[in-house]
Amino acid sequence: MPSKKGFTLIELLIVIAIIGILAAVVVLVLNPAQLLAQARDSRRVQDLDNLNTAIGTWLADVSTSSWAAVLNCTSGTAWPASGTCTTVTSRAVDSTGWVPINFNAMSTGAPISVLPLDPSNGSTSCSSGTTPNVCMYGWHSSATTGQYKLIANMESSKYQLNQAANDGGTISGWYEVGSNLTGL
Repeated sequence: MPSKKGFTLIELLIVIAIIGILAAVVVLVLNPAQLLAQARDSRRVQDLDNLNTAIGTWLADVSTSSWAAVLNCTSGTAWPASGTCTTVTSRAVDSTGWVPINFNAMSTGAPISVLPLDPSNGSTSCSSGTTPNVCMYGWHSSATTGQYKLIANMESSKYQLNQAANDGGTISGWYEVGSNLTGL
């Protein structure tokens, strides 16, 4: 009589259960929602750092630091530090965008083609800082000193603890860069 080779139903169920348990453990350990939030926060830091560099280049080339005192945001209605921002949806680099600088006036041409936009702009996933549910980039400037600050709300705990807490700014949970992080 030939012997039967193969798996029994019980053996297959045990293997499937073990694979299911391992998959659940991997999902719990990796926490995909937190990884996605970290990826968006990484983009926020890169966007604001690139924009800060472009502004520094503009200041050196155009040799002026006078602009109107404004609070502009790409989305949302609240500015977490002081007052309410004006929502500006334009990403233009001709002084009509949310950063009111004409980058086209540079002798070498604009270093950026459009102003960056928060990766979660308009969603309700951001919830840190003093103003919850605001996914925006913000601009604050002083007409008297010619100083400025750019901000972004960090949504992952890793970036709130590492980037936002150590950026030298005054707003908890928000990443801040610019020429004056404390006085604006």
